[in-house]
Amino acid sequence: MAINKLPLRCIGMNQLFKNKKGVTMAEIIMAALLLSLIFLAVSSLYVASQRLYIASNDNAMIGYELQYAMDHIQKNAMQAIGDKNNASIGISPDGLVLTIRHIDKTNPDDSPTYSDYTDDKEITYTISSGMLAYKKAQSSIIIEQDDNVIPKIKILTDVDSADGRKFSEFYMEGNVLKVKLTAEFIVSREGSMKKSFTLYSTGYPRQASFN
Repeated sequence: MAINKLPLRCIGMNQLFKNKKGVTMAEIIMAALLLSLIFLAVSSLYVASQRLYIASNDNAMIGYELQYAMDHIQKNAMQAIGDKNNASIGISPDGLVLTIRHIDKTNPDDSPTYSDYTDDKEITYTISSGMLAYKKAQSSIIIEQDDNVIPKIKILTDVDSADGRKFSEFYMEGNVLKVKLTAEFIVSREGSMKKSFTLYSTGYPRQASFN
C-alpha cells in the first residue's frame, strides 16, 4: 500500500508570532499610572485615619486630665469649713486663684475644732502660665505642693466668646462653687490644628459650721 507523504514546511518564529500583539510602551505607562493613583489613594486614606486616631487620642487624654483636676479640686472643696465671718471658699477677683479652708486632721482621734480656724489647713489652686498649681499649707508652712497638677495639657485662660467668661476660672454662684477648665494638648501635631476641650464642674461646699 502506497502512503502519500505530504511535504513538511518549517514554520519560522516570525511567522508563528506574526498575528500576535505585543504590549506597547503606552500600555505600560498607563498601568504604572493606575498603580500610582491606587497607591496614593491608599496612602491618603492611611494618613487620614492616623490623624483621626491621634486627634481622638489627644481629646481623650485632655478629657482624662481635666477630669482628674476636677476631682482633685472638688474633693478638697467638699471638706471646706467656715462661717459667715470666716469664709470657707475664697476666689481672687480674676477668678484664677481658689483658696479653701480645709479640715484635715492627721490624728483621727482629734475632733475638728469648728470654732477655731487657726489650726486648719489652707489649700490653694492657681491657674497660671497654662498650668494648674496646688499647694496645701498650715500656718505658712507648706505641707504639700504640686506646681503642675496636669502636666500633659495646657490650661487656656483667654476670654471665651461663647459665654463671655474666661476659658478657665473659678467662680461662685450663690453657695455653689463652679469650675470651668479648658485645655489643649501640649504637643503640637504637624499638619493638624490644636483642639481644645472644656469641662465644667459644680460643688456645694459647706459655707458654715452647724456645730
